[in-house]
Amino acid sequence: MEESCHSIRGETARLKNRNQLSPLIVGYQGHPGSFSNIAARKWLKQQFSSEQSGVPLQASNLGADSFAELFAALKSSAYDFIVIPLENSIAGSVHQNYDLLLTHEVEIVGELFLKINHFLLSLAESVEELSRVFSHPKALEQCLGFLSQHPKIEAVSSPSTTHACLTLLKQTDQPLGAIASKQCAELYQLKVLASNIQDYTNNLTRFVVVKRKGDSRLPNMPSSAPPDVLSLILQLNHQPGALFRVLQLLAKDSCNLLKIESRPISEQPFHYNFYLDFEAGNSVEEDIVLALRPHVVSVKRLGKYPRGGIFSEE
Repeated sequence: MEESCHSIRGETARLKNRNQLSPLIVGYQGHPGSFSNIAARKWLKQQFSSEQSGVPLQASNLGADSFAELFAALKSSAYDFIVIPLENSIAGSVHQNYDLLLTHEVEIVGELFLKINHFLLSLAESVEELSRVFSHPKALEQCLGFLSQHPKIEAVSSPSTTHACLTLLKQTDQPLGAIASKQCAELYQLKVLASNIQDYTNNLTRFVVVKRKGDSRLPNMPSSAPPDVLSLILQLNHQPGALFRVLQLLAKDSCNLLKIESRPISEQPFHYNFYLDFEAGNSVEEDIVLALRPHVVSVKRLGKYPRGGIFSEE
């Protein structure tokens, strides 16, 4: 198998002194066939091609066991970029990744939306044989309707959809299932017992591409679309109307709000950071931030990047 999970510690030692022309390394959570892996490959194919001068022609993507490990490896230069999920249209936000974006010095440089179709995979011959089904918690949330139709099957959380597939290969003496991508059936030689088992057919996950802030070693990324999405983290004054005043300023500047997410501040109970994504249009980023500063405790810029397209698994 060409792509495999690797030792972050070993890669860090080897990659620290890579030069500007070295192949790019893009990290994702899970193993080959995970939806993060598929998103990483889609982004690589879209962004870097042999026709684009000044960009290394070789690039690969390597998996990590957890999102925290991904960010740590990015910080240590084991990865040039990481691709992480932020939100699913059924199961909602991936809160851990929002928190990691706050605590690391990183920058979002791109996004994409991946159509998610879930498949029930197994070494068994039928759904009726299964005693347990493994998958990532978000994948299980997206398939609650199917799981409710099979109450005898226990749903068990796994670090990723591909970890779930590997569990089946390690416990061949038990009738187990995994919810994962269709690609996993071929990669791990598993049978497809049920197809498209997510609750809604129009199931999308938003992924963002993240790099170390201020990393000058990396090439400028080509893009045909203007960088019109601005992402900020705001800590507001804890007083009436604080959020209203921020949104009012954005509305006056014709900024179209795409997403707002609140996350608790760990050392200040029941105080929150607000994550905002909005289309800045013709507004100047520096002017927006300058206008916001008198109304917030702090502002962290996560990045400005082109609006992402929608991709299918194939």
